[in-house]
Amino acid sequence: MKKSIFTFSLLAASITMMAQQNDIPKFPEWDPKPKMHVVPPEYYKEHAVILLENEKRDYKYEGTGLTLYTTKHRIIKVLDRKGIEDFNQIDIPFERNRSRVDSVKARTILPDGTVRDLKYEMLYIGGGGLFFALDGVEKNAEIEVMIKYKAVSSFFGSVQFQHSLPVLNTYFELNYPKELTFNTKGYHGFPSGSEQAAGGHKQVKIYKANIPALEKQPFSYYDVYCMRLDYALDHYTTRGGYNNSEPYTWDKLAQTLYQENYRFTESDKKAVNKFLTSIGIRGIETDRQKIKMIENGIKTEIVQYWELSGKKDAENIDSVISKKSASATGIIKLFCACFRMAGVQHELGVVSDRREHLLDTKFINWAPLTNYVFYFPGEGGYLAPDEPFFRYPEIPSTMLNNKGVFCKTNPEAAFNIGKDLTEGEAIIRSITPLETGNTRNSLEVAIKLDKDMDPALDLTYSYTGYAAGEYRKTLAVTPKQKRKEMVEEMIGVLDNPEDLKSFTIVNEGLSNVYAQKPLILNATVKAPHLIEKAGNRYLVRIGEAIGKQPNLYGKEERILPIDVNYPHSQVHTITMDVPNGYKIKNLQALNMHEEHDEKDNATTTAYFDAGYKLNGNRLTVTLRESYTQLHYAITEYEEFRRVVNAAADFNKVTLVLEPTAKAKPAKKAKANKATANKATPAKRA
Repeated sequence: MKKSIFTFSLLAASITMMAQQNDIPKFPEWDPKPKMHVVPPEYYKEHAVILLENEKRDYKYEGTGLTLYTTKHRIIKVLDRKGIEDFNQIDIPFERNRSRVDSVKARTILPDGTVRDLKYEMLYIGGGGLFFALDGVEKNAEIEVMIKYKAVSSFFGSVQFQHSLPVLNTYFELNYPKELTFNTKGYHGFPSGSEQAAGGHKQVKIYKANIPALEKQPFSYYDVYCMRLDYALDHYTTRGGYNNSEPYTWDKLAQTLYQENYRFTESDKKAVNKFLTSIGIRGIETDRQKIKMIENGIKTEIVQYWELSGKKDAENIDSVISKKSASATGIIKLFCACFRMAGVQHELGVVSDRREHLLDTKFINWAPLTNYVFYFPGEGGYLAPDEPFFRYPEIPSTMLNNKGVFCKTNPEAAFNIGKDLTEGEAIIRSITPLETGNTRNSLEVAIKLDKDMDPALDLTYSYTGYAAGEYRKTLAVTPKQKRKEMVEEMIGVLDNPEDLKSFTIVNEGLSNVYAQKPLILNATVKAPHLIEKAGNRYLVRIGEAIGKQPNLYGKEERILPIDVNYPHSQVHTITMDVPNGYKIKNLQALNMHEEHDEKDNATTTAYFDAGYKLNGNRLTVTLRESYTQLHYAITEYEEFRRVVNAAADFNKVTLVLEPTAKAKPAKKAKANKATANKATPAKRA
């Protein structure tokens, strides 16, 4: 994601280190006569470089509140054809539902000095930000973009400054009234900055030169390792200088969660009791039964619409129950009311997306904590209230292996909510995943050879646990006309899309989620590429029957740690009847094993194992693969890599079928029919 603004210095010396204040180059906000910039020789091999990244945030009093104004300014120099292709379209993410764009400027500056300004029809504002296409971009051209927008004020934020391209000059500026006090903290090498007075207001200004490119690597969450700056309000005073506020703390966040979600009117209580009765709760159930019944009742009967955000009726519990529709806030409040009225001990919490942020308990920044989650002390499990395709105790993998801030509640007594004091206690909890065996991905492949040795495959995929929730969520947002394409990607064994002859998806609906039935995909495919005739022998590419597997074959230096979505195991079986008159020459090729053991306690945290049984002419191959951790340090990379590549190496296994002494080779009448318009088998071999 590109979340930045850019600036470049003509003085190469000033960009080789963190400059002193007087040495920091100054640039106009939008030069009416832009000049081309010189790129230092060490960047000549890059496809493009970010010359300038500049972000300015200004808090200003307007009326009775504060408004946040943001300016993003960015200059990119493209150096070759790939750079041109990468930046023909530019996107600048921002929260459209919380922001209003005041102005957009964009232009291409060609090497000969020609300036081409953005045309209005090239601009598109979508749900995730601003997008536009540029024409006439050529080698050594520069693309300059500036966007100004106004947003609903938030006292917490996070800005990412590192990308897959080097950034020569980075600027950040935070301006705010003198009544406010902010803290800032840089991560992964970005400076933290410090607050200073500036002509009647306060500000934080940071300049950083030469941020190196950070390439994305497989099996890793890129954004969380990039240089970034977090900022957070510590405390404030009123504009008159009175009533010095207490610092913003985790306890204050817990109090806020409580105040926003646990204030119920008598009408609310009456409606909730009626709702609990309607979903079958009588008060004699165990906590686990109540949790599951409440979750299923809300997630199947109340529809959440993001369009209702901010609308009072969509947050009012009485209205939510009667209209059976709610905003995300309304859903959270209904869960809180149901658990409170049903007497279920619980804690409401918030957690960040671990792909982007991991909670830093020492720096109090509320901004990344955007996902709601419940914890049940008596049960030890977690529930995701606004995720309809997950059921307790399964939650989205983005919440796992992270820490969340929870508000301690007691269903028998409310906190003391007075005019001046709200008592609340924050609890920081580590959100641990379920055991590895809870999430199992299985594949059964039956290879069927007809009389002409043309193979067809019957495939059965089965997903449980976290994997089932992820796939169900994807299926729910995939249009019916696009489902075949999605299935083709899931299968992975297809050589041509037309080889997919049929498929069915079983246990897809919400009732199956509640019952925690596995999500099943059945498919029948033709796979002519799995068989090749070689003289009087046949080569069976049995390893390709399970579809392409991820790998870590690359030789580049590993920079980022390893992240796995969730602990899981995989068991795949392949069956094939060896044709009469043939035998398999190299069965030993099916035996493979690799594992990674934790050095401290000798526990196996990742392994791959392949083996076979031959019973008469029925060959059964069994593959087992498991990953018990979500995070592996750089020091474990080589061992982890061997396990992943062992699974990928199975794709290369080819069995040799050779005739027995009395065998008559089958006629391959249709040998090349399925491979028309392709290389001949001999050439492919």
